[in-house]
Amino acid sequence: MGVTPTLRAQKRIRLVLWHPPLSPWIKLNTDGLPKGKPGLAACGGVFRDYQGHFIGGFSTSIGHHNAFFSELLAVIIGIELAFQLGWQHVWLECDSTNVVECFSKSSFVPPWQLRTLWYNCVARTRSMSFFCSHVLRKGNTVADKLANLGMSSSSWIWHASPPAEIIPFLRMDFLGFPGISLYSSWLIVRWSTHRRCGDILPRTDLSSLNLWCLTFMVNVIKEFSSAEV
Repeated sequence: MGVTPTLRAQKRIRLVLWHPPLSPWIKLNTDGLPKGKPGLAACGGVFRDYQGHFIGGFSTSIGHHNAFFSELLAVIIGIELAFQLGWQHVWLECDSTNVVECFSKSSFVPPWQLRTLWYNCVARTRSMSFFCSHVLRKGNTVADKLANLGMSSSSWIWHASPPAEIIPFLRMDFLGFPGISLYSSWLIVRWSTHRRCGDILPRTDLSSLNLWCLTFMVNVIKEFSSAEV
């Protein structure tokens, strides 16, 4: 019949939530941000307690480096800060699968500039209750915003209280408002010799998602401005 199967990439929607830890754990989200490959880079991180409340954060510029270096250094700084502050139950979450895998690979050799810092970091994690996991970028927005603040800073900054730039995103996480991540999945599309016959699966209805988000925002907007972070 002249029908040839063809692969076609289709965007799918995934709702991404930030989850608070259980007491007495502290959750650390980190992010590294280079402007180029490599380029001017910065990193940041945020600490929150089991209620989702902000208890500290950092941001700093780190010179010219690539993405992996930036992400790894953000983790090293965050764990060192947790250790120095006496937090003994730390859940690390970042959006780099490569960095998360470093903690499970005994054969991992860090960039030479970070070698001593990395081995000290691993020793710190062994002295505490430590857990590491990956999160999609849309679930790591607060750390990303802090890394962006580091990009515009000429020095190291410890944030004892949340900067104005991250407060809306802290509140979204606190209230359980999801981020939206688009990802590609492969679908088989049917074609005839003269015209397209149609997709095997229907397209994602983005208008329905927008309506859902709008409805959700209407329901939480009254709490949004008064939420404690």
